[in-house]
Amino acid sequence: VHDEKGNVEEKLEQISKCGYKLLDYFILSEDVWRTEYFAPLQELVTKSQENYTDDPHTTEELSQAQRELEMFKNNPERNNSVYFVIQKN
Repeated sequence: VHDEKGNVEEKLEQISKCGYKLLDYFILSEDVWRTEYFAPLQELVTKSQENYTDDPHTTEELSQAQRELEMFKNNPERNNSVYFVIQKN
């Protein structure tokens, strides 16, 4: 399960209350988001904007991606998230 970081301790309690066993969990930091997702996305958007200027659908998709990049740039801590690896009891 991938979720916003929020209150991890509360989420751990919810996992057991819902009949699941926690196998492990890990936090994806701002830095991981930057290097593994947003940097490659920026590279793809930049290259695509040069090549797909005549396709309105692609232009809109690229605009949406650029807005997502700007949101991260302006508020990177918003992207801290957590993965829970769980198993049904």
